[in-house]
Amino acid sequence: MVTNSELKHLNLSEAAQLRQQAVALLDRLTADREQSERRSADSGKRDPMKSITGQTALDTAIASTRDIIATMDSLLTALEEDVGELGAFANRRPRQILRNHVRSRSVAASSLPAPVAATP
Repeated sequence: MVTNSELKHLNLSEAAQLRQQAVALLDRLTADREQSERRSADSGKRDPMKSITGQTALDTAIASTRDIIATMDSLLTALEEDVGELGAFANRRPRQILRNHVRSRSVAASSLPAPVAATP
């Protein structure tokens, strides 16, 4: 398991590995839920959590794990895009970087609304 202090230093490969572990956990939770449902049906007993909340504890854990995986997917996508941009940035010549920076700043400034004159 990864601690919070280690999360600050994850690289892309380690983050992808954590996602794979989360998917494996989801698979185990799903299999456990199916087994639990079979046992409940065989014994004729109902899950007390499900009768009160409408969901079993495993249903809740599965939903949470799916949400975590979806969040990880969006974060990994953003991280991959950032890494790609950094790679493209590193391959540029310094003048080209400066020229693009100046151009993007002038475009940003020209897209600002014109100042409104104060009325007395």
